[in-house]
Amino acid sequence: MDAFIRFVEQCVHLAAALVWPAAVLVVLYYLREPVGRLLDALSSRIGDPGTDVSISKEGLEFRSRIESLEVDQEQTKSLTLQALGVSQEPGFRASKAQSQQLDAELLRLANEYLMIEHKDWSQRVNLKDTAALKMADIVVTKDVARELLIQQQNEGLILALAAASHTLPEAGDLELLMRVVDQVTRLHVKYRIVMAIGRLFDKGVADTSMAEPVFKMLTAFRQGADQSLLSRIAYTESIIKRCLGN
Repeated sequence: MDAFIRFVEQCVHLAAALVWPAAVLVVLYYLREPVGRLLDALSSRIGDPGTDVSISKEGLEFRSRIESLEVDQEQTKSLTLQALGVSQEPGFRASKAQSQQLDAELLRLANEYLMIEHKDWSQRVNLKDTAALKMADIVVTKDVARELLIQQQNEGLILALAAASHTLPEAGDLELLMRVVDQVTRLHVKYRIVMAIGRLFDKGVADTSMAEPVFKMLTAFRQGADQSLLSRIAYTESIIKRCLGN
């Protein structure tokens, strides 16, 4: 009898030990499809080139390229202009005469930009963004006439115009950019143009009467755009609508 009682007690203990694992298995079985969709969505998000993913003590952190690029640009721009004593006010122009000749270093950087290649998307974009910042620095610090940048039919120089417009918005930049958008084929240059246009409207430098043709241009840019560019277009459209009071 004692042996039978001990056997029953062991069975009870075993059953109690198996309750929670069994319950977990049952829950996972019924939630297998939602969990699968969640993992697929997470995998897709990590694979999205428009998203920066980092792991910290708080867990996974996501930062869109729009946010990270804006932050990086603002920090770099502020430090550069402060070091050079250049005002960051929109429409500012130094009192010295504008250079009416295309800077040789600027042209070299523009041509080098066109040759940038890298198998990794993030690294390739970083190289291109770095080139854009370098060209913007030259345009701003040497006060290169921005009209010169659209006369060469060179997408590298068009990028220089877009980057300079974002760094230090000038009256007339939007008109210059709109004159060359049909020449642009590279997604990165399109991205930087859209980025610059958002800054021009946000800073009140853009002529709001040009909003309609800008919206049409942004719609055209959606053709063949990747997710990163599509996100930037949507972001810029929201800026323009806000500026228009819509």
